[in-house]
Amino acid sequence: MDMKNESFKTVNTLFWSIAASIFGYVISFFVTPYVSGKMGIEAYGYVTLTKTIVEYGTLFSTALNSYAVRFIGVEYHKENYNKANGYFSSLLIANCVLGLFVLSAAVVFALHIHSFLRIPVELLSDVRKLFVLSFINFVITAIMAVFSAAAYLKDKLGLYYFFRTLGYMGEGLSLILLFHFCDVSLYFIGISYIVDSLIILGSRIGMTQKLTPELRFHRRLFQFALVKELVLNGIWNSVNALGNILNSGLDIMITNLMLSSTDLGRLGVVKNFPMMFVMVYQVTAQLFQPALLKYYAQNDREKLKSTLTFSMKISGWVTYIVFAGFVAIGENFYRLWLPGEDAKTLYILTILALLPNAFEGIIYPCYYIYTLYVKNKIPCMITVICGILNVVSMYFLIKNTSLGIYAVLATTVIVMGITSFITNPVYMCGCLKESKGFLYKTIVRGAFSCIVMSILMGGVGRYLAPGTWVALGGVIVIMVLIGSSVYFLLMFDGEEKKMLLNKIFTRR
Repeated sequence: MDMKNESFKTVNTLFWSIAASIFGYVISFFVTPYVSGKMGIEAYGYVTLTKTIVEYGTLFSTALNSYAVRFIGVEYHKENYNKANGYFSSLLIANCVLGLFVLSAAVVFALHIHSFLRIPVELLSDVRKLFVLSFINFVITAIMAVFSAAAYLKDKLGLYYFFRTLGYMGEGLSLILLFHFCDVSLYFIGISYIVDSLIILGSRIGMTQKLTPELRFHRRLFQFALVKELVLNGIWNSVNALGNILNSGLDIMITNLMLSSTDLGRLGVVKNFPMMFVMVYQVTAQLFQPALLKYYAQNDREKLKSTLTFSMKISGWVTYIVFAGFVAIGENFYRLWLPGEDAKTLYILTILALLPNAFEGIIYPCYYIYTLYVKNKIPCMITVICGILNVVSMYFLIKNTSLGIYAVLATTVIVMGITSFITNPVYMCGCLKESKGFLYKTIVRGAFSCIVMSILMGGVGRYLAPGTWVALGGVIVIMVLIGSSVYFLLMFDGEEKKMLLNKIFTRR
């Protein structure tokens, strides 16, 4: 299997991608109870609410940047460096202009934010500052998008995630210093975001200069036509992002406007886990994108398909272990993490919040098909339609039933289940010109493996019932071993098992 020397070599970067995910989680792990304890769980809800509103701003940057690596990469691999630099330079200038425009709008919104959202008077100043700082961070993030190409083009995602880890370390250190020397304020979190992004921006600029010296910014190469080409292709990704916001991003906004501050705070805490969950399978899927881009550019369909299905299995591995583990010990975790809160309610809400991501995790690597083949219109339209139905259903259930916050999450479970298991896989197979069952073999095996893992790990969790952090850590280690063994046996074919074992136990 040629993947051993090609696409699967990127699995060596799993260490740093996992390290980055862990550091991101650790920051939330300590910040959430600290802020909730000092300012109340209601205050933390506004941190998540601000993150969500910033995501609305990405609707604009997504249209511009979603095809950046794809267009730069295809020209680079064909050694059309002048054209690649045209995309590179045009994107950099366009992102700077876009960032300033969005930031200006955000400042105006922040001044009048109390007219749009329900915010306690004592938190208004902090929320305003957090909001503006978060959008400054948005500008930095938009600018750094074009500098991400180097790591993909040279298949150096290990280095990419190494600096991602350093960024999280900088974020965590800045929070420690601010919380230690100053009175606790929500906007400190916005400052830490900026520290993180500046570290990453500097590293990506350095990587671009070192790894791809052929890529250089030249103002004279700016072409509006190239920006227009990228936006016209990427606009459907923005539409898809809008659909995703309607599916899950509006839930915290609706909670703010229709439910209590306590519900907002609980949802703010719970939403941390889907965000981290998404990060886990996103970084896993990204490991394979350089190889997929290369095989697409070389028109090697067989390697493209084999890498795609293998990436699904790896993504499903990390996704289902995390999900099954939380099903098993999530309530014990909340009792230890937030001892003053209703652990059972938070546990149930978190399972509901995680289910859509559990559905999506195994299929997520295949979303890159839409980028490679520039086929986004139909899935984006379906996502938006489902998103509208989700919001309407959510509003109806809150107004006419006593489900309250449970209604906010339950509708998303249904909608995401349909898109992840039915509409997207069928269309992806069409893009690949394969039979409609091509991806379902992997999806069904993955779902079965997840069910088996959840049952076994749940039994272990109930039997051991960890009541201390040390005991919880020990149980997690046991569950990772159990889950990995079950998934390995049920999911991978014989040749894949040999390759994985060879990678684990040898350095070749």
